[in-house]
Amino acid sequence: MGKSNFTLPPLSPLIGASFRNIVRVTWPHHIDLKYYPKVALTSVLTWLLAPARLADHLRFRQLLYDFEMPEPPLFLIGHWRSGTTHLHNVLCQDPRAGYVTTYQSVFPNLMGSQRWLKAFMDRFMPAKRPSDNVVFRADYPQEDEFALSNVSPYSYYHFMYFPREYRLFYQRFVRFQVPEQIRQAWKKDYLKLVKKSLLNTSGRRPVLKNPVNTARLDILRELFPEARFLYLYRNPVVVFLSTRRFFRALFPTIQLQKMGDEELTQLILDVYENLLKDYLEQREALPPNRLFELRFEDFEQRPLDELERLYAHLELEGFEDARPHFKRYLESQKAYRKNRYTIERSELERVLNRWGFAFETWNYQPPPEVEVIG
Repeated sequence: MGKSNFTLPPLSPLIGASFRNIVRVTWPHHIDLKYYPKVALTSVLTWLLAPARLADHLRFRQLLYDFEMPEPPLFLIGHWRSGTTHLHNVLCQDPRAGYVTTYQSVFPNLMGSQRWLKAFMDRFMPAKRPSDNVVFRADYPQEDEFALSNVSPYSYYHFMYFPREYRLFYQRFVRFQVPEQIRQAWKKDYLKLVKKSLLNTSGRRPVLKNPVNTARLDILRELFPEARFLYLYRNPVVVFLSTRRFFRALFPTIQLQKMGDEELTQLILDVYENLLKDYLEQREALPPNRLFELRFEDFEQRPLDELERLYAHLELEGFEDARPHFKRYLESQKAYRKNRYTIERSELERVLNRWGFAFETWNYQPPPEVEVIG
C-alpha cells in the first residue's frame, strides 16, 4: 500500500494510551498553550478507541496470567545513538527472538486490533526516521519504553513531552526514588509488556532494546533474575552529535513544553553522564556471564564474529541456527550510509570535560572522521 498524501492533524504518541493514563501523565505538569489542541484531539481519539481496549484487556487477561516465559530476557542497553537500533534489528533475526514491535510501542493495549491499525500506521507514518534514514515499519522491533509510556504513568520517556522536567523523570523512573507501591506497579506493567511481546511475535527469548534500562540493572534483575545484558558503547563525540540531531528532529513532533537549543544540549550532557555513571556502578554486581560489553566500531567491522562471541559469553543457545538469518539481514544493510558530522571546538571541549570518564573507561579519542571547526 502506498503512502498517502493526506496529512493527519498533530497527534501525540499518547494516542495509544487510555484516557486515564493521559490524565495521569499530563495533569501534574505544565503544558505550553500551543500544545493544548494536540492533547485535546489525542484525548478524544483515545475515548473512541476505548471499546477496543476493553476487548483487548478481556482477551489477554487470562493469557498473560497463565503465560510463562520460555527463556530469560536479553536486554540490549546503551545510550541513544550508540548503534542499538541496528544491533537490535540484527538480534531480532534470530528465530528464537521475541520483541516489542513498533505497533506494540504505539498501541500496547490494542494488540487485538492490529489488522486495521497496522495498515493505518504503515500508510501514515514516515517510511524512514527523519534523523537517520533508518527504515520504519509497524512490524519492526522497537524500544519497549515507548510502549511502557502508553500503559503506565511511570515511564521515563514522558520526559520527551515535558523536557524541562527531565531531571525529575530521571530521579523517579530511572533511579526509582519513589514510594514502593510505584516501584511494584512499574514492575507489574513491565512484565505484562514483555509477555505480550512474546505472545505477539511467537518468540522464546525476549530481546529488549531500551537505552533507559542502561541504569536500571538492579530493578531488572529483581524482575528477571536470570536476565542477560548486552551493553553497546560508541565514541562519545559521535554519540553527542547524533543524539542532538535525533532529539532536535524528535522533540518538536511530541513535546508539550518548548525547550531551547542550549537547554537541549544541557539535557544531553546531563543524561549521558548520569546514565553511564549509574551503569558503571550497577554493573559491578553482575556475574561475568550475565554482561557482555560490545564496542560498536568492532561490531561494525566484524558483525558475525562479535555476535558469535556475545552468544558464547552470555551462554545463549541458537547461534548456528541464527547465523544465516543474521548474515542475510546484514547483507541487506550494506547500502546504508551513516550521517557525517562536524563539531565546534568549544563544543568538543565541553563534551571532553563532561564525559571524560567515558573516554577513559572505554579508551576513546575524538574520532578523526568528525571535523573540528572554529
